[in-house]
Amino acid sequence: MILLGQDHAVSMEAEKYAKSIILCLFAHGLIQCLNKFLQVQNTILPTMLILMVAVSLRFSICWVMVHKSRLGKRGVTIENCVLY
Repeated sequence: MILLGQDHAVSMEAEKYAKSIILCLFAHGLIQCLNKFLQVQNTILPTMLILMVAVSLRFSICWVMVHKSRLGKRGVTIENCVLY
């Protein structure tokens, strides 16, 4: 990002975030496989219900993880991993 002209501080924060979200990629890969399987079976109701619950909880969980637990930016990463 620095080579593209991005500010050094922003680049360093993006690097920390990218490194901490690596563990979530495994869960995301499994969810994508399950989504494709359900789409092929023409069963979209479970996926729709799970997404509705996740979206409704996302803002409150993110707020708690960032502000109440005092994790800051790490709280966003943990929240993303939890909701995958």
